[in-house]
Amino acid sequence: MKKLIPALILLLTSAFAFAAAVTVNGISCGSLKSLTLSGTGDYTVSTDGTCGAVSPPVEPPASTCPSGVRCIDRPWPIVPQETVALEGTSVLAIKVKAGASGSGKLVTAYTSGSSGNRQVAISSKPGDFAVSAPCIKSGTQSTTTYWGIGAANQSQCLMAPNQTYWVNIRHTTCSGRCEFILRGY
Repeated sequence: MKKLIPALILLLTSAFAFAAAVTVNGISCGSLKSLTLSGTGDYTVSTDGTCGAVSPPVEPPASTCPSGVRCIDRPWPIVPQETVALEGTSVLAIKVKAGASGSGKLVTAYTSGSSGNRQVAISSKPGDFAVSAPCIKSGTQSTTTYWGIGAANQSQCLMAPNQTYWVNIRHTTCSGRCEFILRGY
C-alpha cells in the first residue's frame, strides 16, 4: 500500500507532464513517452529522444604555481597598501599584467611587528629570484623596485607590454611569522 500511494500520485501528476521535456544531467533527452513503476519500486522513464553520452567533467588546468609558493592576483600598477605576513622563508608570488606602457615603483617596508630581510623580484615565472639587478631588490627596512613597460632606463626593471609577470617576495632571515607593508604605484 505504501508503494501504491506514491505511484498513484506520480501517475496523476505525470499525466500532465507527458508533453514536457526530459533532462538528465543537463542534457535534453526529448519528450516523456512513458513512466512505469516496477514491482521492486524502480521507475523506468522512456522518451522520444536519446540522451547520448555524457562527457566527463573537465579537470581544472594545472596550477602554474610551484610547490611551496603562494600565488595571488593583484591589480597593476596600483597595488593598494597592505600588510603582508609570511611564515619563515615561504614565497609569495603576485600575478600582475603589464599594460601597454607606463612606469612606477613597488615598495616594501618594515612594520612595527616582526620583519626580516626581504627579497623582491619581478619575473616572468612565479617563485623565480634568478633575475637581473634592476628586477631584484633586498632589504630589511625597505625595498623599492622601479619598473618600466616597453622602454626603461638602467635603474628600472623592463617589462614587455601586455605580458603577465610575477612579483616574487620572500624573507631570507625570518624565523616564525614576519610582516611587511606592500604598495605599488
